[in-house]
Amino acid sequence: MSGAIKDLHEVFILEDEDPYQSLRLLGHGGWGSVDEVMKKGDPTKECYARKQVILRWGPQRQEMIEQLREEARIIHRLCHRHIIKLIGTYTWTTLFGIIMVPVAETDLQQFLSQIDSMGNGEQGDQAREHLLSWTGCLLQGLDYLHEMRVKHRDIKPSNILIKEGAVYFTDFGISKIVPEGLTTGTNGPFGPMTRAYVAPEALKDDARRGRAADIFSLGCVFLEMGTALIGPPGSRERFRRFREEKTGTVAYAENTLVILQWIWHLWGHWFVIVKPTPRPKDRFARHGAALPDLAFLMLDPNPDHRITSRQLVALISTPKLYYFGSVNAASCNGCQISPGSEDNNLPLHSEFKEVNDLEYPKTAEQALKVLVAPDWDAAKRKWLQCHMWW
Repeated sequence: MSGAIKDLHEVFILEDEDPYQSLRLLGHGGWGSVDEVMKKGDPTKECYARKQVILRWGPQRQEMIEQLREEARIIHRLCHRHIIKLIGTYTWTTLFGIIMVPVAETDLQQFLSQIDSMGNGEQGDQAREHLLSWTGCLLQGLDYLHEMRVKHRDIKPSNILIKEGAVYFTDFGISKIVPEGLTTGTNGPFGPMTRAYVAPEALKDDARRGRAADIFSLGCVFLEMGTALIGPPGSRERFRRFREEKTGTVAYAENTLVILQWIWHLWGHWFVIVKPTPRPKDRFARHGAALPDLAFLMLDPNPDHRITSRQLVALISTPKLYYFGSVNAASCNGCQISPGSEDNNLPLHSEFKEVNDLEYPKTAEQALKVLVAPDWDAAKRKWLQCHMWW
């Protein structure tokens, strides 16, 4: 552990009680729990999020300590408006605590579940407005992680926190730093993971896994966000059932053709809304259409052909790609990029065909009954005007 982290670590040995007071439970898992805490005797009464793990005696105790220290070290080296911040770490008897900010109000998993049951009233519209704004912020946050040579490796809705209308990547428990001079791929078992959102290559122990795996996971998240923006209430749960009924699993990596069919389904909803004279209330579906389009580029089963975070940022800030510009324009002030000319040193990964050249399903329901393409490459030929791998 670096010297900087040691300076942030406190050891409480003789105290009869935990120096931090727990205020409420925020979440829990097999590794421990996260709660809101306040340091006892602190006159500021400032609140923090604490990840706490009980260190059991045994041969794996030191290994667990080193893993927690590595997690703290990764968080400490990151400084971004959409990534949680490390305050410090401490040990007391058998407890190891990681103290962080902010204390979340909720997470994206719960937020999307709430939207799924909402109608199109004022409350639902406000929630969907947030989804539009968070897309560019999450892209910028992931691009920063990858620029800092950090692979998150467990991106999913429950690992994206929400506080006062802003989103934050959290839970770097299985993240890795890519050493300078090495490729971003790693071999061997993936370790603890959420199977539903992992990339296809992460399900193969002998495959190399680089930062492209994070792109796939965030693409899964974007497809669920786009479903909430474009589809009617209940669509996200319907999408989950649709995957499970088709293949027996909800895992995106094992539902390649089902994902294509669902994107086709969302296009069916979008086409019905946008083709006639658009109404102001339909702005969520109009701008939200960028999310399944982005997800299509992010969910390519071939990691070598998958779009990168830097290419994604270029995609939403290129003036000629006006339909992606809404993602950039809706982002928070810190994440908006002034649209400029295309960077010749960073050619665009892909461009979709013009709207008039694209084929749409007659109805959204028909899209769920007719296979749009036999495989991913066939869908790319059908939907994309150009692609950097052609």
